[in-house]
Amino acid sequence: MKHKWSAEDDQRLGEMANAGESWEAISAEIGATKSACWSRVRSMGIYLGPKAPKIPTIKRKNKAAKRTRAESVEIVARMLKTKATLEEIAKELNVQVATVTNWTAEARKIAFPEKSKPEIIKQLPSCVRNEHGGALPSGHPIVMKGLWRGLEKWRMSDANVARG
Repeated sequence: MKHKWSAEDDQRLGEMANAGESWEAISAEIGATKSACWSRVRSMGIYLGPKAPKIPTIKRKNKAAKRTRAESVEIVARMLKTKATLEEIAKELNVQVATVTNWTAEARKIAFPEKSKPEIIKQLPSCVRNEHGGALPSGHPIVMKGLWRGLEKWRMSDANVARG
């Protein structure tokens, strides 16, 4: 149950803490949990003198602090090659899936380097058919113009578009 703090509780909290009382005794006297007392001291900025008991600090481990980002990306790249899921990678690295997602673009570049880029097709001469009149190659301007004309036939008129 949440404790409702009053000005008297704040004053007693400061006095008892500065008198050297233990947090267990202070919390029992005020009727709030130890962590509620600690939070109240921090949030209200209550001064604690040298006799006051120390407020324990919670040490949070940085799970990924054991390795650099580059090392983590290398591990992700290696696991992507083995077709591991993001969840499996996150579990292996002891981080959240969202963190792995931040590393995947960089890791994919390492795991799957780009193959040679396709050559750009140079402009073909306007008449490239063979001597027997074969088909024009795809992408030829005449082919593209014909394709678009064919698609125009199936396009809805403006009146039909308005009706849905």
